[in-house]
Amino acid sequence: MAIRVNTNVSSLISQNALAKNTKSLESTMKQLSTGLRVNNAKDDAAGLAISEALKAQIRGNDQAIKNIENAINVIAIAEGGMQSATDDLLRIRELCVQAASDIYEADKKQAIMNEIKQRIENIDVTAETTTFAGKTMLNGSVSSLVIQTGANSLSATNTVDIGPVMTNLHISAGGLDIKLDITSLGNGVSAGGALDGATWTGDMIRQYLDKLDAAIDKIASDRSMLGAYTNRLESTSANMTTMNENFESTKSSIIDVDVAKASSDMIKYQILQQTSSNSLLQSNNLPQIALSLLGS
Repeated sequence: MAIRVNTNVSSLISQNALAKNTKSLESTMKQLSTGLRVNNAKDDAAGLAISEALKAQIRGNDQAIKNIENAINVIAIAEGGMQSATDDLLRIRELCVQAASDIYEADKKQAIMNEIKQRIENIDVTAETTTFAGKTMLNGSVSSLVIQTGANSLSATNTVDIGPVMTNLHISAGGLDIKLDITSLGNGVSAGGALDGATWTGDMIRQYLDKLDAAIDKIASDRSMLGAYTNRLESTSANMTTMNENFESTKSSIIDVDVAKASSDMIKYQILQQTSSNSLLQSNNLPQIALSLLGS
C-alpha cells in the first residue's frame, strides 16, 4: 500500500463519512423532537406541497363546519319566531271562530277583537325582535342569507342561501295579510266604516279566516323548508367531518415521522458517527508510518 504524506485520502474519506453521518443523525433527531418527517421543503418537496394543500382544505372545512353550526342556530332562532307567530295566529283563528257566532253581542265581539289586535301587534314585535348577530331575520329585510358551507370557491357546491324562507312576519308591507283595520273585504262585504265589535259581522269573520289560514300555511311551508335546510346542513357538516378525518390521515402519512423507524435510524447513525470518528482518528495516524520508515 502506498504511503503518502501530502494527501491523506483515508482521512478525507473518513471526514466525509463523519460529516454525512452527523448530518443524518441531526436530521433524525430533529424529526423525533418535532414529530415531523418533513420539517423543511428540502426534506420532501413534493410531500410538502401536498401537505400544505391538505392543510388549507382541512382548515377551510373546519371553518365551514363552524359556519354551518351558526347557520343551524340562525334557523333555530328564525323557526322559534315563526312558531311564536303561528301560536298567535292559531289563537286569533280560535277567537274568530268564536266571534263568528251571532250569539255574541257587540261588546263581547269587541273584547275578542281587542285580544286579536294585541296578538297581531305581538306578531309585529316578533318580526322586529327575532335577530342573530345584529341581523333581523323575520321583518322582510333579509331576502338572501348565503352560508359558506364548503372550503372552496365554486358557489354552486359551497354555499346555501337560506334567506328566501325567512318569512316576513309583518302585518303589512309584503308580510302577513291579516290586518283588521280594513273598510272592505270584497265580495260585497263591507265594514261600513271603522271596524269594531258592532260592525264586525259573521261574514267578515269567516272571510277573515281565509286570510288567517293563508298566513298559517305560509309560515308552515317556510318552516318545513327551514327543517329541510337544517337536515341538509347537518348532512354537509357530517360529510366534511369525514373528509377531514381522511385528509388528516393522508397528511399524517406524508409529514408525520414514523417514531419506530426514526429511533432505529438514530441508533444506526450514532453507531456510524462513532465508527467514522474512530476511522478518522486512525486515518490521521497513517502518515506517522512514514516517520518510522525514515528511522525517526
